[in-house]
Amino acid sequence: MFHNLLKSNAIFLASKHGHHRFLNVFTRGYVSAQGQKEYLNKHLKDIDPEVYDIIEQEKRRQRESIVLIPSE
Repeated sequence: MFHNLLKSNAIFLASKHGHHRFLNVFTRGYVSAQGQKEYLNKHLKDIDPEVYDIIEQEKRRQRESIVLIPSE
């Protein structure tokens, strides 16, 4: 199955760290409105924990510190 995925609808990418990942390129796809609604209403923490952590760290940084920009 994975081999068929490679041949049919995926592009193989090699990152600068030597890890490999696959970018799916779907030419045709059908998505139900209910499926989209469920996906879009999920919490970011569940869908992409890495992005969630980055956003939370930035919010904390903005709450707890002040950045002064000197004028010229």
